[in-house]
Amino acid sequence: MGWSNFDIQPQVVSILRRAMKSGRTGHAYIFSGLAGTGKLETAIRLAMSLNCETMQDGDHCEQCRSCTMLWKGTSPAENNYPDLLHLVPGEWEKQKSYTIVMDAVRAISASLKSAPITARRRIVIIHDADVMNEDAQNAFLKTLEEPLEGLRTSFVLLTTRPNKLLPTIRSRCQEIKFRRIDPERIKTMLLSEFEIPESGAAILAALSDGSMGKARELAGGDLLTERREWLLALDAAYAGDSEVAIKLSEEIGSNREMLSRFLEFLLLWHRDLLAYSSAGENGHIINVDMLETLERQSRLLPQQIIMAQMEKVQEILDYLPVNIRGDLALLDFFAPLLSRKKAR
Repeated sequence: MGWSNFDIQPQVVSILRRAMKSGRTGHAYIFSGLAGTGKLETAIRLAMSLNCETMQDGDHCEQCRSCTMLWKGTSPAENNYPDLLHLVPGEWEKQKSYTIVMDAVRAISASLKSAPITARRRIVIIHDADVMNEDAQNAFLKTLEEPLEGLRTSFVLLTTRPNKLLPTIRSRCQEIKFRRIDPERIKTMLLSEFEIPESGAAILAALSDGSMGKARELAGGDLLTERREWLLALDAAYAGDSEVAIKLSEEIGSNREMLSRFLEFLLLWHRDLLAYSSAGENGHIINVDMLETLERQSRLLPQQIIMAQMEKVQEILDYLPVNIRGDLALLDFFAPLLSRKKAR
């Protein structure tokens, strides 16, 4: 059955199935959590369960006409199901900013004045609901306050920042929190969808921070190739080669997207260095194909230096949303290692 094919958020499925069985499905939900943790798919599967032609025990069949059409409607651009409505930021007429404006909310609300066309229950999915501006949120609040139960309509607000929603909106919705996905599940997914080695899948799963979406994005890029190039450069820099450190800082620091990937990789690599320096090959190592490099670098760097460098990486990541100089930040990261080499 349908929900059994979606095992990345078992606690969410349990909550929704209980609501389905009791006939107490909410009229408005907030699905909150990290991007790429299955919020949109859950919203679609909820719509399928509410409208499945052969629904049993709060589940959906994935085979009937209603389920098939709703599944195709996962993408707003391909949605042809009349009682599945998507409200997507930045798509109102000539709007250019990535926000949801009041007129877009009002247009959706106006379409809800009559009962669903074919569905038992209409579903309205609001993507990145936290980017509704204040006027749009107030307009949506008025919609929530209307007697929509007779019109058989439910809202699902998808957000990574529920605190940006008005408290009055949050109080009228049932919030369901989506957890980070277990790395082993992400690793299994990557191995089934991409032609990559198991060690590579483990690394990408660790770097995904619990987001299936981010894992897929990383797998479709060049991160595994970049990782080997970065490790060669790090090896030289950690041995005291200032020219390599400067070149690496300039090349990576000038590209904000690459800088973010590099910093996340540095955190993972230094975590592995700590694990190796403590327990050797028996430590919980992610970069299992780089044991020789880990052994060499762990001999160069005491644990207190490794931990200090990890703190520095995290500090740069925290300031990354601000307009910082990436090259200078990386040079600051390498400085203690280079000065330590000179002091010898």
